[in-house]
Amino acid sequence: MSTAIFTSLAPTLPGARTFGRSGEVDRAILRTVLYAALFQAPLTVSQLHRSLMDVGVDRIEIRSRLRRSYLRERLECRGENVYLRGREACLDLHHERRRRTRELLETHRPLLQMVARLPFVRLVALSGACAHDNATDGNVDLFLVVRRGRAWSVCLAILILARALGRARTLGLNYIVDEDGLALPEHDLFTAAEIVGLRPLAGGPSYLRFVEANAWVAERSRRGRPALARGRARSRLAVHAGGAVPPGAGCAFPPAMGRLLGRRPLPAAAEAPSRRSRPGPARRVRGGRGASGSG
Repeated sequence: MSTAIFTSLAPTLPGARTFGRSGEVDRAILRTVLYAALFQAPLTVSQLHRSLMDVGVDRIEIRSRLRRSYLRERLECRGENVYLRGREACLDLHHERRRRTRELLETHRPLLQMVARLPFVRLVALSGACAHDNATDGNVDLFLVVRRGRAWSVCLAILILARALGRARTLGLNYIVDEDGLALPEHDLFTAAEIVGLRPLAGGPSYLRFVEANAWVAERSRRGRPALARGRARSRLAVHAGGAVPPGAGCAFPPAMGRLLGRRPLPAAAEAPSRRSRPGPARRVRGGRGASGSG
């Protein structure tokens, strides 16, 4: 969904309009809930506060705005959950998807631990549906940061590992970047939502550097990037699936794998295309500006 389409969703709904800063806050809340509704997911007030874009308000103001007529006509609240009016079914659906997500992460805990311990892996984070406790299938989508010049090597190693364990259809490598390519070139709403929604499993320091490198996300949310980074890193690391992975990344692994991945990077001419490579619609492998040019 493009930014233009997304930002037009709220104004097209019938009913009274609101103007000024108050109207800006109301429309931002409505747009955020509408975006979550595309995935049939309600938002808690805390989630709404964290993912709210373009305005900076606290939870108290969000709760206050939700009680007023403009949003009350369009949204419903049950406990801490906020969702589109008339979409009560999403609550039961999300409860089931949350249960499925936890079972999925518990089932694949050993595989996640192996990925976190691969050489050159600096950050492992959940992205996509699992990051929002909203799994609809058997896939676990990951966002990885790896050592400079090793993105394609780590990608290949993970694919081989998953296939060897009979889990080739389990891991979705949504995005792999190396340490020189932390600043993502896409500054659209979808990318912002993905960054805010990441759930780090291992590699806290690299997560903090990644957030700092993409400060435009915090600027859009107008809530300082230190709060965004520290809050996510401290509350999420090694918590999911009962501590699915260790807090450190790139830990010990069989020496043979380390030697394989430790070989010299591909020539720059061979790895340079990785800067723009997108193996699938939601899978991106990006490198930095180094001589090896790995993605």
